[in-house]
Amino acid sequence: MKEYKRSHRKDEWTTQETQLLRDLYPSTNYILEEIRKKLPNRTPNAIRLKASRLGLRRPIPTEKSQGCCSHCGQTSEEATS
Repeated sequence: MKEYKRSHRKDEWTTQETQLLRDLYPSTNYILEEIRKKLPNRTPNAIRLKASRLGLRRPIPTEKSQGCCSHCGQTSEEATS
């Protein structure tokens, strides 16, 4: 039987990347796309997965912010106009 190596594995997270994620992810001021821009070598899915593994949680949206896209921050009214 042929043995396969995991070639899809990305680079390990650096201490600096992990700390930046710890600082930004729980903040209501940063939407996921802004965090991704600060971590250019990481996909949104990789960011969410790492945050989950670190036990980080986003704040529960308030009534004011409901209807906003969690990725871009656009309201449903902005998206339709």
